[in-house]
Amino acid sequence: NALQPAHDPALAVAAAIAAATVHSSEPLQPAAAAEPQPPLQSSQPPPPPPPLAAAAVAAEAGCPYRLRLLHWNVQQTKAAGAAKLRAVLRYARAHRYDAVSLNELSNTEEELRAIGAPHGYAHARLLQGAHATRLGVLSSHPLVDARPPLTAGIGHGLLCVRPAAAAGADGAAWPDLCVTHLTAYGEARRQPEVSALLHALPQSSAEPTVLLGDLNVLSPLDGFVALAGNGGGGAGGGGVAAAAAAHAAAALPVLRGTKKLEKKFLDGRGGAAVGSMGRLLAASYVDVPVASGGGTPTLRLRSTVGAAPVQALDLRLDYALANAALHRRCAAG
Repeated sequence: NALQPAHDPALAVAAAIAAATVHSSEPLQPAAAAEPQPPLQSSQPPPPPPPLAAAAVAAEAGCPYRLRLLHWNVQQTKAAGAAKLRAVLRYARAHRYDAVSLNELSNTEEELRAIGAPHGYAHARLLQGAHATRLGVLSSHPLVDARPPLTAGIGHGLLCVRPAAAAGADGAAWPDLCVTHLTAYGEARRQPEVSALLHALPQSSAEPTVLLGDLNVLSPLDGFVALAGNGGGGAGGGGVAAAAAAHAAAALPVLRGTKKLEKKFLDGRGGAAVGSMGRLLAASYVDVPVASGGGTPTLRLRSTVGAAPVQALDLRLDYALANAALHRRCAAG
């Protein structure tokens, strides 16, 4: 039988939404005039999402969305905040993103609008959560609050907005865009945050939502498993799965060799702490970059193990996840 991608939630979502996630941590380089470049970061930036060449899949499924979303943890400081954000927005505009969600902002909402407007992103929402830095969303369309923001119980908070514009040819409303930032202080503290997050996010099958943000978690989709002592990789396989398992196996010794990274990413037994992401996936969230054939690392950490030289470790900490209501809408056909 011929493949029927319209009935595969992940494929249908990938056809409807292109998303990229980035984590910036190094100083900016000037953007070239001809082709704006993203800020330098510790890992190479992911390529922009592929053009929506698979739109026929979404159309066959009756999916109304054709969206391009960018999430970026800008790790902003007051001194370099505006320059870094302008570089991100030049990149976003060059690659035709519809909306940009942001972690670790230091600007006010008024400043955010003023910085975004020259790049085509004149509408902004900002949330000051429990931490000094803020969550934000920039859009070329006016934004409305999708649900009350949360400032306690979930890391840096939860901000949910919806662009007040049609997201597809049939006039369908945008899905909710929810941006969050979970704690960096270990899996034991993240688990209650995930419980609060799942409770706060829409439960209705009629509320399509994309969750974006620095979740500070490892994912089983990247080859990590919870069991200690097995090298850290998932089950063997071909192609992407085998590469992910090999990468995870190489990463675990580096994580085990640094107390800060061990606390942040391991489970206390030396295995990868994948429970938080596992719960989101079990709640039927689709990892959009992975479904699109991406899911590349978003951050490069540098660490040492004993007397060994400094090692570079590429991890994916920033995610774009589509909820069950969204992929039901796209996959019903």
